[in-house]
Amino acid sequence: MSEASKSQSFLFLSFLWEYLRASAFELWDTSRGTILEVDTILQFDALARLQVCLQQLENRTETKIEADMSPLLFHCADYCPYAQRVWIALELTGTPYEYVETNVWGLRLPVTKAFRRRSRSRTLPTLFREGMEYGLDDSLPVINFLDRLSGGKLMPQDPDEAYNALRVSANEVSNFVSGFYSVLRGKSDYAATEEGRIAKLEGCMHALDAAVGSGLASAVQPLTLADVALFPFIERSFGVGLLETYRSITMGAGDYPLLWAWYERMTEEPAVKATLWQYRTGASLATQPYAGDATQTRAAYLTSFYRKYASDTVAEENAGLVVVRPPAFDAAEWERLGAEDSGGDTYEAVPPGGSAEAAAKKPRR
Repeated sequence: MSEASKSQSFLFLSFLWEYLRASAFELWDTSRGTILEVDTILQFDALARLQVCLQQLENRTETKIEADMSPLLFHCADYCPYAQRVWIALELTGTPYEYVETNVWGLRLPVTKAFRRRSRSRTLPTLFREGMEYGLDDSLPVINFLDRLSGGKLMPQDPDEAYNALRVSANEVSNFVSGFYSVLRGKSDYAATEEGRIAKLEGCMHALDAAVGSGLASAVQPLTLADVALFPFIERSFGVGLLETYRSITMGAGDYPLLWAWYERMTEEPAVKATLWQYRTGASLATQPYAGDATQTRAAYLTSFYRKYASDTVAEENAGLVVVRPPAFDAAEWERLGAEDSGGDTYEAVPPGGSAEAAAKKPRR
């Protein structure tokens, strides 16, 4: 236990003990030994002292992150569902961060060079703070990191509810994400036929529908890491309609009523809404290697991005993005950076296994 945690526990137990003693008519003056530096506390009865203690503990929890660390650099890409998971978690936990739109392929870009030095796996998302040798990669471990960093804001305190959240994350959520990409890409190792793949995915959807209220948050339950892990992929299914566009699969509210209610609740959560940009941003246009302009909607951009998944040409197309200039990046500057690049770092295309991520094993500069 950290010294800060020990201090908080001692403070709480001290005033709880005093309250219990007061209830037995044994209240005595503890002004000389009080930890709180509040003179007026001496005027309160024991219950009031306990209430002040609880409020101080709550305030300490809320401000601990701000006091203990500088903002984390958050390497993100606006198309990436794995990065969106971490983005939501950052917002939910109130962790200070600086969003860095990141092109994982454009080796001549300064932001890409910095990212490749910081990311051990060279995948998105990556959280980094000065002093780290490498940043934190992989969305689920990073979400767990943020939960611990925030004092448990992404996990229920009740052991049974915590178990359900972890169980659903490991099973129903994982199965759906795997099925989403397998169906989108037409993978025969998931099921031999299109009909078989769709039927298997529908089974995953029904399992998620049944998990609402028991692992996924109901309308009255707080969000957990299970909700965070699932939302980006349900949004791409329900909101963007990728599976309907590319595989003619409809997912109506009549088929999955609880899951649709969950999705609609999620889209109204402030921490989730913060990640749902509606039009392509200037940072994206100046960084990401995909054609478009400021009128391009979220749905149009994501639908265009996932075309390579539907045609199962991800690795080949990603390898070609190394030399593609972002649409709003200055052309002369792009050529200058290309001429300066010594070729010491090269991109190695690795099939992303269902993610929008890229990895490379070449030496770093």
